[in-house]
Amino acid sequence: MDTNIIIAIIQSLTAIIILISVFLIYKTIKSNEILNQRIIFNEVVKQERELRIKLNEYREIIQNKKCKKENYRIRS
Repeated sequence: MDTNIIIAIIQSLTAIIILISVFLIYKTIKSNEILNQRIIFNEVVKQERELRIKLNEYREIIQNKKCKKENYRIRS
């Protein structure tokens, strides 16, 4: 075999391996982006739920204070 043919075959195989590697890296990055988006979304939902609970607690406190004020006014 001619050395030029051997070099061409080696270069072709190297190019194929590089293309496959780039493709796999791209797919991994895309997969991680989707995973990160899900993680961030879940965290936002969790924080929203916690804030709603806090808001309800504050509403109850405010409502209790209003009731106490009204009860005080009625007694006076």
